[in-house]
Amino acid sequence: MIAVFKRDFRSLFTNVVGWLFVGINLAVYGLYFFAYNISRGIPSTANTIYGVTFLLLITVPILTMRALSEERKNHVDQLLLTSPLSVGKMVVGKFLALASCFTLVVLAMGISPLFLRLFGKVALKESYTALLGYWLYGLSCIAIGVFMSSLTESQMIAAILAIAVLFLGYMMTAITSLFNNKILSQVLNIYDLNTPFQNFESGIIDVSSTVYYLSVIVVALFLTMQVIQKRRWTISSKRLTTGAFSILSILICLAATFLLNFGLSKLPSRYTTIDMTKQKYYTLTSDSKKFLKKLDQDITIYVLNTKDKENKMASLSTSSYSVPYSGATVLKTLNNYDGNKHIKVKFINPDENPSFASQYTDAQLNEGSLIVVNDQTDKGKAIDATNLFKYSMDSSYSSYAITGYDAEGQITAAIQNVTSDSSDKIYYVTGHSEADLGSAFTEYIDKKNWSSDSITLRTADIPDDCTLLVINGPVTDFGTDEIDKVKTYINNGGKILITLNIDAQVSGDGVPNFLAMLKEYGISTAKGMVTESDSSYAAPNSSLLLYPDVKSMSLTTGISDRPSIIVPQAQGMISGGNDSMMYSDIITSSATSNLIDPVSGSEVSMESGMPSAQSYVLGTEVATDGENNNMVVLASTYMMINDVESVAPGQNTRLFANILDAFSKNEGGTISIASKNYSYSTLQFTSKAALIYGLFWGIALPLILIVVGIVIWVLRRRK
Repeated sequence: MIAVFKRDFRSLFTNVVGWLFVGINLAVYGLYFFAYNISRGIPSTANTIYGVTFLLLITVPILTMRALSEERKNHVDQLLLTSPLSVGKMVVGKFLALASCFTLVVLAMGISPLFLRLFGKVALKESYTALLGYWLYGLSCIAIGVFMSSLTESQMIAAILAIAVLFLGYMMTAITSLFNNKILSQVLNIYDLNTPFQNFESGIIDVSSTVYYLSVIVVALFLTMQVIQKRRWTISSKRLTTGAFSILSILICLAATFLLNFGLSKLPSRYTTIDMTKQKYYTLTSDSKKFLKKLDQDITIYVLNTKDKENKMASLSTSSYSVPYSGATVLKTLNNYDGNKHIKVKFINPDENPSFASQYTDAQLNEGSLIVVNDQTDKGKAIDATNLFKYSMDSSYSSYAITGYDAEGQITAAIQNVTSDSSDKIYYVTGHSEADLGSAFTEYIDKKNWSSDSITLRTADIPDDCTLLVINGPVTDFGTDEIDKVKTYINNGGKILITLNIDAQVSGDGVPNFLAMLKEYGISTAKGMVTESDSSYAAPNSSLLLYPDVKSMSLTTGISDRPSIIVPQAQGMISGGNDSMMYSDIITSSATSNLIDPVSGSEVSMESGMPSAQSYVLGTEVATDGENNNMVVLASTYMMINDVESVAPGQNTRLFANILDAFSKNEGGTISIASKNYSYSTLQFTSKAALIYGLFWGIALPLILIVVGIVIWVLRRRK
């Protein structure tokens, strides 16, 4: 076997075929790598790898067409067939030689994610998971190509057969989607080479997909052995026996392979998959796992779709727009919930049961929507399919793109909703040009099953059912009667979240009454914005976009160290001005931070006893009675807008969620799971670097390999 391997591997590179195979594959990969990763700064090569899989349908047949057909044509195979070498070792040796050539391509492609690390953070796990799937896919194609080569002595026919068979496997899902016969589709989908690779491309190491590709390799090589074995036995008296034995062996091999793959497909995906994605899209967070472990009520999650149709869904169409959707991704998440002993997942065909959803909601739900039902109380919570993903409009193409995945957050929140009676309510103070909370923050209120309302203090008192009062960055001042209502609420133990808005200093007369109230509670404010000269405390190119020191306390649970929480345009604060109260600073600026005038941009000198260079409080928690924390003050209202999510994903929202938990009437609060962001921080290439590296990967390296191959071939021909 080793001798066959060495001879065939050497032959590939003393001939132009091996060099052309490596060069062409790397050339096309290099072009995709330049277009996706270098030009657009995408830090994962998974999509790049997926984009070049089609090329294997052409290059692999060219690589494998000579494997057995040429030897058969030139009758060289007679030497091998009459040698002591077994057919199995001969076939495996040839396969390994071709596989090694392909592996060289994969190893070269494997350098590219490491190269990208020179320019920023790279999704290495996702990239190499996709590369593993590409390698297995390619090996399967090679095994099939070897089998096709064994069927004929014509290289051209072998190549055409291999292209046809590989193309069929590549397009099988699209072909079977045209059939109405479910059984026929399932049978044909046994030969589906593309779908298993999609698991790897999405960042999942899937045991079932791995075994499937290995099965294809084994079956293809086994069939190759049987074809050669049939030719090896030339004595007529043995033909019948050998033929019967071959058919029986083939049937046993196919049956064993089918049973193995069928058995693995029935195992829950949580046992057969490893989530390698950066955001763990297909794995439940520890918060959900802890919650589900304590669950003691039976829950049914109804999916308004058939399982087969849900698995294939790639878009959602409503009356006004169409958005991308991944039913297969949702099913992976549902499988994680289905593993809990108190949760079961059922599929409801809306065509057969159109009125099912109306039992739990009056809303018109899209196909693929979920309804979470408490089996004991029959209380239900509907989740429309459009809420399972986050979308943004791509203005360039007037279409929507998926930016996040929120199935876990929505499902866990719905289970909490149907198993508990939450009485928490949040009130937003209005009437002073207060800012609105970003939707990334308000979704936490919904997930924690809080209700919400607005209140105008000029005309109404603070209701008794108020769990948390929010004053979010007033720009115009409060009247004395409004201040009295707020102070009475606070002094009676009411819980309040306050943010400061630097715009109050820029326009109008400011908010002196409001700031005077804060000073009574020991919070002094400076006339100016906090700026940082230390680059480790500020975002690149913006000294006003602060990365503060994060203190270790309950409100910062789950928040990483700098850079983490982002504080834009913060007003300087000093806490601790009332000895009867207790203060716990949450975030602070550096000891060398300064104040600048928000209008002129000039540095603010010492005022009110505050030096211009010192550490300022950017967020603090206050116990106004000296024991129980009931007030949180943040230095910037811009801490709670959606834009901060792109700079500090999940950090500011985690702080807000922790505040809700701390002030909740429910002991221990409720959990809320953030949506998982699909976007990455893009890599930064200069135009010159992009051009140089693009030329190297897409042109120079492949061209060198091809030229070397041609030179070797020409020199060999002259000998």
